[in-house]
Amino acid sequence: MIVTVNGQTLDLTFENERTVAELLAPLSRWLEDGGLSIASFALDGSPVEEAGFEAACERELAGISRFDAIADSRIELLREALADGERALSLALSGGDRLTAALSAWETGPAALFLSRGDARLGALIREALQGPPEKTAAALAQVRERAKEAASPRDELLGIGSAMEPLAERLEELPLELQTGKDAKAAATLRDFSIIAEKLLRIVPLLRYDGLDIHAFAVGETDFRNFVEELGSALRELVAAYESGDAVLVGDLSEYEVAPRLRSLAAALLAERALLAERALRAERDSAAVGA
Repeated sequence: MIVTVNGQTLDLTFENERTVAELLAPLSRWLEDGGLSIASFALDGSPVEEAGFEAACERELAGISRFDAIADSRIELLREALADGERALSLALSGGDRLTAALSAWETGPAALFLSRGDARLGALIREALQGPPEKTAAALAQVRERAKEAASPRDELLGIGSAMEPLAERLEELPLELQTGKDAKAAATLRDFSIIAEKLLRIVPLLRYDGLDIHAFAVGETDFRNFVEELGSALRELVAAYESGDAVLVGDLSEYEVAPRLRSLAAALLAERALLAERALRAERDSAAVGA
């Protein structure tokens, strides 16, 4: 089988790959190492759309003579997909025939295909919102706009989280008392807000490489940033599990000794990085003014 990416034939040797899905997995990983992602692909000259993606993935490679893929910058594809999603959801909110048009345009467009591989959860959110009530569509639109901000400037979004960390750490330390005094609604709101922040961090981390921040050189205390975020996510899962099981003692231990200290360390690192970037920008502005004078 001939395999091409952007018109260039690849020299591939198939070992255990039997289906299109098994070809896409290693090919996607290889492209992502270079910051690229598959925008679209065709099997024997027939383009694959989102509606036929699952069926295409199940096809046996033995019955295919040619696989042609188009790859582009992963961050640009994500930005375009989010822009397409925002347009479709905005159009759907207009109602009437526009709702049908929005759904049709989304299902046959490249954005849906990209998200079906790159962020299936987001793709499903948009697809379901296009078929749901206006309230669901509006909520999805707000989420897509939030994601678009993250994709447009992940570093700014990351640094902007810093100011929210200290208040959240204080609220987490109050969790055990809230559970003991029956303030379940307040405790649930704290966990929800922490989950939102943690999920945002996990989304932003893979995007930082495209915005000039080397996460391998950025550390929180003595911990590599990527590992720190993964540890924070793990702590969140433990905390939620303890909360749902009603284990107030474990909730208290995790909040006070695991999660809150991590949030404070992250806040300090992000605020320091923001101050450093501001100082560099000011210095560059002064140097530029001096040259102009």
